[in-house]
Amino acid sequence: MKARRWWNRVAGALALAALGVAPLAFAGITFNDLTDTVTVTLTPSCMGLASTFPSESASYIIVSNHDCIPILDTSGEVFILESFTPVNGRLIVSDLIFPIFPAEIQFGSDFDPFGARDPIDPSVCAAPNHCVVEDGTVQDVSSFFHDQFGAPLPPGSISFSSDVEPTVPEPASILLLGIGLAGIAFARRRKLH
Repeated sequence: MKARRWWNRVAGALALAALGVAPLAFAGITFNDLTDTVTVTLTPSCMGLASTFPSESASYIIVSNHDCIPILDTSGEVFILESFTPVNGRLIVSDLIFPIFPAEIQFGSDFDPFGARDPIDPSVCAAPNHCVVEDGTVQDVSSFFHDQFGAPLPPGSISFSSDVEPTVPEPASILLLGIGLAGIAFARRRKLH
């Protein structure tokens, strides 16, 4: 019986492929932060309201029982990092995704609750929060969120794309580089005389 069900699924997928029809994908939202303005891309089954306020922040309001995303459990946040490598023992936050009500999910660009791109202690990445490093592609973070019954969201429910922020050298690194260059110049000058 199981083999027959498996074969029916395979045959159905092959028939759709032969007809040029793609199988249905999961529906959801994608926050886009590839320019100076954050936008929200919706699949057709998303019936809620997407808004941008101001340009560095966007949200999506979920329509209860009829939307592409179920009502959320508001316990966790997703910190989007530049890297998992700490700078002076802290992680640099690029963006943040968080539910502010059970029916609203918000994306904030270039800020976090502690101030504009402030570094955070790595312990913030522990449950119920999550941390992910931005890579410039569309990244699915649905598994980091749960619905009001504690079930994980289906894949593709909440995604984001974020431009990779350029790494700014630490002042100490710049100072060491400057001292090294000055030393090379001084040694060269001594050789010439």
